[in-house]
Amino acid sequence: MDRRRPGPPGAAHSSDVQDELSGLFSSGVAVRSGPVVPHPTALRPLELQAAKAMGRARRAEFESGRALARQALAALGAPAADLPPDGDRVPAWPAGYCGSVSHARCADASLCAVAVAPLGECLSVGLDVECARMLEPRVARRVVTPFEWQQLAAEGFDAGDLAVTLFAAKEAVYKAQFPLTRRFLDFPEVRIHLNSPEGTFAATVMPAAGDEPAGAAVFAGRFCHTAEFVAAAVEIPAP
Repeated sequence: MDRRRPGPPGAAHSSDVQDELSGLFSSGVAVRSGPVVPHPTALRPLELQAAKAMGRARRAEFESGRALARQALAALGAPAADLPPDGDRVPAWPAGYCGSVSHARCADASLCAVAVAPLGECLSVGLDVECARMLEPRVARRVVTPFEWQQLAAEGFDAGDLAVTLFAAKEAVYKAQFPLTRRFLDFPEVRIHLNSPEGTFAATVMPAAGDEPAGAAVFAGRFCHTAEFVAAAVEIPAP
């Protein structure tokens, strides 16, 4: 469900954005963020191989993500390591760690954000950043389920205004569960219940075809808004 929507290049970042993103996770998760810019010396050998066929914009995202990921890993005491993408484009994190990388390119700003955690803290983490904007109506109808439209209307919120928040929340759920399940999800398979005043959400993932109805998985998450970005995060705690 990682559907990239390219935008014009730009760069903006502040300590306020870093603080907002860090606040989405527990203290055991290392979060690093910065603008999407080229990092020509950031890649290690296996990453260089993966980057050969990338265009300029995608390579800048890739380099930014790997540079920030190594900063986050270093903050946790992890040794420097190659972080090549696997066959599903998921970063191959060092043994004992999990993580998530996200990028957003907006009209006047760009952001790359990374969250990394020891497996003793989390089984998996999911982080998604999006441009703070209204989604096109046809996109919003694809992202927001009838259940969500009704829930938000009942609470006095405009689902159109919050569609990008729901988008980010569903992406964060997807990124958290995928390394564990390798299940591809479409937007209607994830139902989000937003608690807008608290900046939290509960996500229910509908069972896959053939699973028992009781097999729905529920995840807890957090979200935040800044001037340029919307971000959402999910942690799957270790047993």
